[in-house]
Amino acid sequence: MTGSSPLSNAERHAFLVNETVYLRPVELADAACLASWSQSLFPVPREVAEEQLRQRLEELDPDELHANMLLIICRCDNDDVVGSVEISTVGWRFGQVVPSIDRLAAPDAHDLFESEVIGMLVPWMLGERHLMTVTIESSEPGPRVESLVQELGGRVSVIHREALMSHSRRRSRIEFQFFDPFWMEKFGRPDDPVFGVAATVEHPAAPTGCAGLDDCPESAVIMGERVYLRTSSPDTPPSTAVQLAPAFDTHGYGHIPSRYGTDRAPGSVGFFIALRETGAIIASCEISAISWTHLHAHIRSRPYDPAYWEDGIDVEAEHLLLGYAFDQLGLHMVYANTTEKSDRTSTLQRTGYRPAGTIGWDSFCGDSLCDLSSFDMLASEWRSARG
Repeated sequence: MTGSSPLSNAERHAFLVNETVYLRPVELADAACLASWSQSLFPVPREVAEEQLRQRLEELDPDELHANMLLIICRCDNDDVVGSVEISTVGWRFGQVVPSIDRLAAPDAHDLFESEVIGMLVPWMLGERHLMTVTIESSEPGPRVESLVQELGGRVSVIHREALMSHSRRRSRIEFQFFDPFWMEKFGRPDDPVFGVAATVEHPAAPTGCAGLDDCPESAVIMGERVYLRTSSPDTPPSTAVQLAPAFDTHGYGHIPSRYGTDRAPGSVGFFIALRETGAIIASCEISAISWTHLHAHIRSRPYDPAYWEDGIDVEAEHLLLGYAFDQLGLHMVYANTTEKSDRTSTLQRTGYRPAGTIGWDSFCGDSLCDLSSFDMLASEWRSARG
């Protein structure tokens, strides 16, 4: 209309607007304020940030936009960027939201911005996108967030202790979960999350290297009593070699940049688990999702022949991997996940992990839904248990 005032940015994105902040798609110009919305603690020149952001935008698959989104959080009063939020979904079932508020924001402002983001996204994802469940990742939420979670019918599902470093102290990483009322009426509310204390376990003998050993196997990295961790080699079976494909941290433009942020630190370390007596490969394992900023990681393993995964061999292998994570990589904490019907749950409990919560309706198990159990362990617990 002639003479009408131009629309503000908040009005242009009126679909996702709250009282203080609104959400909009990421733009190339956002490279200029990367520090306000990126999770990386390491600054990079603007031209490098622009190139990385351009590559990300160009690589977006239009068919996947509904499943993976990066939105920018802006103030309604002045359009200043105050954070970002990553949204991922799996089909029509599961959604995950990871807000990232400007690290320089005051605690009260952080709580306000995060609560308004949750207040926009949870009703939208459950009520309009018809997802069964949505999880929100948070770092020691403030009173506004805690009150809103209760108001929306959410619950604390996972607590990973001391997973994050912020303002010179360790903070827990908390996941809230929300369920669609329609599906709760159909399937019933999932069981309450399970939290507990780490079990006291008898640790296997301390791992060793190959120095001084006459029978050190090829490609061995750490030796245990009955098994050892090894890397890939030309004779590795093709069916298992794919498990050790190199992975790199692509979250937050890398944690340890070199050449002005163009290179990224490895985000995972993978091994094969082999029998010391025969050299047979019986499993693969991985320290993945490594955060070199917060010094945490995800521990995973996959047995190839369950027949070998008995008599405590699974626990011995797990301890070798934990020793590498804590003693070699210097991680502060690790976490592991397993479905409720997996044998790995028993392995984690016997290894000494602490039950850290439960994500309801994580996967389908035949004609029913299975939950995901999460566990964690601190480096201090590992060292104390070993004496």
